[in-house]
Amino acid sequence: MTVLVFQWFIEISPASIQKINSIKETVDKLFSSQGGFLSLRLLNTSRKVLSENFYWLPDSTGNYTDLQKMLKADVKVETEKTSEGKIEVKIENKAQGPIAFFNRISLVDSKTKKRMLPVFYSDNYVSILPAKKRVFSLTIHPMQTMLTQWYLATAGTWINGR
Repeated sequence: MTVLVFQWFIEISPASIQKINSIKETVDKLFSSQGGFLSLRLLNTSRKVLSENFYWLPDSTGNYTDLQKMLKADVKVETEKTSEGKIEVKIENKAQGPIAFFNRISLVDSKTKKRMLPVFYSDNYVSILPAKKRVFSLTIHPMQTMLTQWYLATAGTWINGR
């Protein structure tokens, strides 16, 4: 499975638009036989990620069959309760492993084994490239985390579940 990353360093003013480059021809050519992944990130001048999008693209016939050949990733997951009702989650993918693709994160009641609801995620269904880490937050009513033992569950076809 091909992973394609383009990078340009351009500074533009707020509320403006600037065409940088078209990647369609390159993407179509590289992904024509197997499909692949496209990672797009928008960074500020300090190189802090402002927005990140991850796409899986089909081959030239519109099939995603190579997804079935992907190996499972072994990710490291850490959680930290940063304040009442706030939980920070860090998911790290190993450097030499495959892409940790389309991982679903859930806060689960330890006793009932059911998802705790409502929980608000800053991101969910995350994909993580090899040697990369994603950090996001969960917000839940403080009383739920005080009264309930919980754990974070990760699930996905392409990761070793927790």
